[in-house]
Amino acid sequence: MVRLAATWVALVAWTLVTPTRASGAPASDPSYRLSADTLEFESDSQAYVARGSVRIARGSRILRADWVSYSRVTGRGVASGNVELRDGRDVIRAEFIEFDIRSLTGVLFGARLDAEDSHFRAEGAEMRKTGDDTYSFEDGMFTTCQCPDGERDPWRIRAGKADLEVGGYATVRNMTFEILEVPVFWLPWMIYPFRTERQTGFLIPEVGYGSRDGVQVGVPFFWAAAQGLNVIVNPQWIQTRGGKADLQLEYVYGERSRGELTGSFILDDSIRSRDPETPFDEKRWAFTGSQDVFLPWGWRARADFRFVSDNDYVLDFAPLASYRNDRFLESHAFVGKSMGEAGRLGLVASVHTADDQSNPDDVDRDDTLMQRLPEVTLSVLPAPLSWTSHLVPSLDAQYIYFRPRNPASNPDGFLDTGIDGIFDAEERDPATGAFDLLDHHADNVGDPGGTEGNKIFDEGEPLADRGSRVRITPRLAMPWRLGDVAEFYPEVAWYQTLYSSDARGFEERGLLTARADLRIRLRRGFGSSWVHIVEPRLGYAFVSQRSQRGNPLFAPPTAVPQDRLRQLDLDSVVRDSADRVARFSGMTLGLGNRIFTRSADGGAPRLLADFSVSAGYGFHDRRFANLYLDGRTYAWRGTGARFSLGVDPEEVKIDEGLAELAWRSAAGHRLELGYRWLRDIPAYFERFPFGERFGSGDRFESINQVTLGLRIELTERWTLTYGGGYEFEKNRLLGNRAGIEFLSACRCWAIQVQAIGNPASGIQGALRVRLLGFGDDATPFGSLTGLGLLDDPGSV
Repeated sequence: MVRLAATWVALVAWTLVTPTRASGAPASDPSYRLSADTLEFESDSQAYVARGSVRIARGSRILRADWVSYSRVTGRGVASGNVELRDGRDVIRAEFIEFDIRSLTGVLFGARLDAEDSHFRAEGAEMRKTGDDTYSFEDGMFTTCQCPDGERDPWRIRAGKADLEVGGYATVRNMTFEILEVPVFWLPWMIYPFRTERQTGFLIPEVGYGSRDGVQVGVPFFWAAAQGLNVIVNPQWIQTRGGKADLQLEYVYGERSRGELTGSFILDDSIRSRDPETPFDEKRWAFTGSQDVFLPWGWRARADFRFVSDNDYVLDFAPLASYRNDRFLESHAFVGKSMGEAGRLGLVASVHTADDQSNPDDVDRDDTLMQRLPEVTLSVLPAPLSWTSHLVPSLDAQYIYFRPRNPASNPDGFLDTGIDGIFDAEERDPATGAFDLLDHHADNVGDPGGTEGNKIFDEGEPLADRGSRVRITPRLAMPWRLGDVAEFYPEVAWYQTLYSSDARGFEERGLLTARADLRIRLRRGFGSSWVHIVEPRLGYAFVSQRSQRGNPLFAPPTAVPQDRLRQLDLDSVVRDSADRVARFSGMTLGLGNRIFTRSADGGAPRLLADFSVSAGYGFHDRRFANLYLDGRTYAWRGTGARFSLGVDPEEVKIDEGLAELAWRSAAGHRLELGYRWLRDIPAYFERFPFGERFGSGDRFESINQVTLGLRIELTERWTLTYGGGYEFEKNRLLGNRAGIEFLSACRCWAIQVQAIGNPASGIQGALRVRLLGFGDDATPFGSLTGLGLLDDPGSV
């Protein structure tokens, strides 16, 4: 039979619009197109019958079948034989369909839906296409497995009834979860993650196992509480600890405001009373959140906070695992506004709190940590005076009230405990766990490196004061610029500080500061592919001398200054926020280099390499500052490198070094390698490494360690992963994480087996299973070390 061509298309379009509305015919739509091997019109039934390779198109929706019949009057029709309904990239195949010619929606029998964008597959004895992306099912089956015909699906969900939106959620009733077609568990109702619109219901249960906590089971429930509010309740059971409850709130307010709150509580069965290793009770909790709220009249409020019941919480529960190596658990909140022309005037009110995690709960520094409640800052950004463009004033003003939770009283303003922060009487015997008057930490004056009782404040000792501090810093600059080639920025300031404290009363400090920066920028192109920018820099900073011994000590200076940062940014010298600021007069000399490559399509040049060298000299101490070399490069495809080197020219020694390399291949292999060296570290970092809570701990004189991350794609389905660190000074592993991953042939599930070891939790094993097809599955279990070297470096 000969296929009908354009004549038939025109005829069908004409006949569809012939009936009048009085007869109940549908409104005309010339977008319909029909082709078939044969097409007949039955006048008695007012129906069209098409046979052989039938194709009906309406926009992006196409219906194909071996046989089609539909009424010219009602627009209702049926089709059978190799039925295929395609809508974009979603394809439904069925044995039979009842449809409406006006929308190409209807009821399909013996149907199968393949959503190519999400690798999602659904089948049903009866399927109704109810909208552009919505379906309803009777006796349905859902999975993301794309297995060859005849093979069993590794996992699937069966439902008596279901409503589905492709790319969003499915609401299923009378649900059975099957593995290899064997029922595993049943739920009367569940929300399955394929729906973009929010809808209340159960989410996929969470099941896990760890060698430390045993079996863990969670059954999260999602509640669409309001238009801009999501609530997830997750009751859990942990084999060694008992029941745990998590509550998470997510909200959106207006066009830009958003936030989230998370609370957790557990009566921990593993906590033993009167055990010195767990100096806290079984009622354990955590409360975390982040908020960003845009208020009326241009005000904005932000908060980022973390509060926990005890110092071991971040070690025992995974949601806060990223804070396990932090000495303090910090929280911040502020409200602020920019005002005036171009936002030059800024006002910010904030609070800053911290929770000490370095020592056990019964001897930590929580009671003596200086909390900033509140901190108010007023800033006036630089801008030329109205009557002259050569003078540029600016101003910073700040008020802080420092208040410990339980302030101690000492006229010196600190407790002379030594750098461990614990008096001898509070130091436990590491063998018995008992308190006594012996110096178990060997940190008294006379001991090697001992600082307890030396009458001098040492970094790490608790502060014993409270009060307020006001800083006012007016500045005046006289900038000069020569086109785009050179710029000179000299500035002078008066740094005034006023104190009021319980221990020292009223005190003040006034410092004269000055700085000057000269920068030259030279640019040259090499052919049509390269751009080289050279920036010589010369800087000078000055801070006057002033006795400060009698001033309160709310913000002590660091024992080991960050010389590299101070040298690269002289603002950190003249605006030092410590309560003991040493005099300074020094200069820095630097040379920056940036190399760009021009893109062939004429886009913005891409950064290829960025490196700089800097040196300095201090006039007061008549000493050369360190020579620093810093840089990063993206010279090779799929590779990023970063390096830093600091050399003491006086002693000809390397003070610090950093080297990081990341590589990623098109096949998915990854390598991340990092090395860190720091010769001088604050002394109090030598105490209390994780794993030796009450002993004296290992003494570290420096940081000398390497980190490694690997991802090796053995085959398309098998992957080896490794991440770890090694410390050379004590020749010991800092932590290890090795695993093997398997991806199913149907690409609908993956499994990972890991061995994990670190000083905090010892050696553990972990088994993780993930169902795939719901998002980015390139690396189902995430990256390893996250150096970030392969991120987009930007353009000029």
